[in-house]
Amino acid sequence: MARTLIIVALILAVASFDEWGIRWLVAPWSYPSLGPTLTGTWDGSLRARQGAEYRVYVDLSYTTTRRRPWASNLTGLALLCTQHGDIYEHTVSGDADRDGHNVELEIEYRDPALSALDMRFAGDWDGQTLTLTPRNNPFLPDGRFVWPRSVSSDEPDDSFASAALTRADRPSFLAACGRLAR
Repeated sequence: MARTLIIVALILAVASFDEWGIRWLVAPWSYPSLGPTLTGTWDGSLRARQGAEYRVYVDLSYTTTRRRPWASNLTGLALLCTQHGDIYEHTVSGDADRDGHNVELEIEYRDPALSALDMRFAGDWDGQTLTLTPRNNPFLPDGRFVWPRSVSSDEPDDSFASAALTRADRPSFLAACGRLAR
């Protein structure tokens, strides 16, 4: 028992002084040598409850800051295409717990004047699939984006269902967007 405590104490001591050690402790999913990674490119379809269809592409990278190594640990790029052929490019920031079972992503539209296109996602990663549930829908029920948009409590629920994203590259995403556009 004492030997185990000493080993654990040594691991924690090394990890607390070494950025790689902290990364190993908080984000083992960011090391390809340890198995599947949460980082990389993901693609999947989104459907709003009123029927509008979209595609989402996410390219995630691990990040940390020296001052706050326990802060947000994901960054990247997201693309969202609509059934009308529009493609919106976003920046991504977020966080995933040690196992990747609790993923939070915030995607921000690059033009602050259209910040209504910002979206938040909650999700889970199982090693093969990244399941994301959007917390808001900035689009009209027909899939168009109109700014400003007023929302009434009398409108039917048009939230998104969860989306199962799998590994895919950007050309595959763009091809799927082409098939989606009407």
